Amino acid sequence: SVMMTPTFIDFTNPQIAALLPPVFPDVLRTRLMVNAEDFNGFPQKKMEMIGLAALAPGTVVISGDIHSTFVTDHGNGVFEFTGPAISSSTLGEISVRAIENDPLLGQIPGIGDLIRGFFSTMLQLSSNDPAHSSSAIAYAENFTHGYMIMDATADSLTATMVELPSNEVATDHTQDAAALDSLFVERVFTVQDGQLIPGR
Repeated sequence: SVMMTPTFIDFTNPQIAALLPPVFPDVLRTRLMVNAEDFNGFPQKKMEMIGLAALAPGTVVISGDIHSTFVTDHGNGVFEFTGPAISSSTLGEISVRAIENDPLLGQIPGIGDLIRGFFSTMLQLSSNDPAHSSSAIAYAENFTHGYMIMDATADSLTATMVELPSNEVATDHTQDAAALDSLFVERVFTVQDGQLIPGR
C-alpha cells in the first residue's frame, strides 16, 4: 500500500511564500519532499508505473499507509484514492510535531498553527505545479481519521471517504452512537468515462 501522490511543499511558490512569517529561514525557502518512503522517493519507477496504467484510461490506484486522505489525478485517466488513518496519528499531526521540535523551525513563532491551518493547501498548491509534477491533488485532508469505502460497478467506481475530526478519536462515544454518527463527514468521488467527478 504505497502512495504515488506527490507530497512536496514548495516554499518558493508565491501563494505559499505569502503565508510564511518574515522570520522563515531563507535556507528553507525551497521545494521539500514530505515523505520519501513512498513512490516520491522512486520517481522514475513511479513515472513508469503511471505510464503503464495510462494504457488503460480509468485505471484506479488504491493506496494508504500515509495517515491521510488524498484523491489524486495523475493525468491520462489514472486516478488514486488514499484512505485516512483510523486511529493512529495523522500525517498533519506527525508533521506539526516534527516541525515544532526542529531546532530551527521550532523557534519560529506560530509555525505550528501555520502548518495546522495550511498543510493540506500547501500540498495541493505544490502538486498542481506542472513544472514539477503531472499529478494534481484534487482533495487532501491531513488532520482527520476515518475510513474509505469503494463501490465498483461495470462502468464506474465510487470512493467515499468517511472522516472524523482528529480530536474525537480518543473520546468515548460508546454510550451515544448518534453523537458519534453526527461527527462523521463523507466526501464522495466517482471515476467514470475516464473522468474524476466529485460529489457523486
